[in-house]
Amino acid sequence: MMKGNSFGLYHLALQRLKSLEPCACGRRSRIVTFPKIFTKLCSSLQITRLQAWELLFLFQEFQFLKIIPRKGVRLRFGGKKYGR
Repeated sequence: MMKGNSFGLYHLALQRLKSLEPCACGRRSRIVTFPKIFTKLCSSLQITRLQAWELLFLFQEFQFLKIIPRKGVRLRFGGKKYGR
């Protein structure tokens, strides 16, 4: 059994999404566009676009993000608004 920090696919995917979040200073919109998301997730996790969509919908069910149709994703974790 592994000791210490063990990170799964979901944790790594959330870290990758967090790294894409635009800076809140000076920008009204905190939406990350779909092309950026797919580039980051598919290349770093070696998954297909369909699998990336499944991750996004799963994260939306757990309220980690909100999918904005034809725009991208608004992240709902980290920052002052979400208890950090």
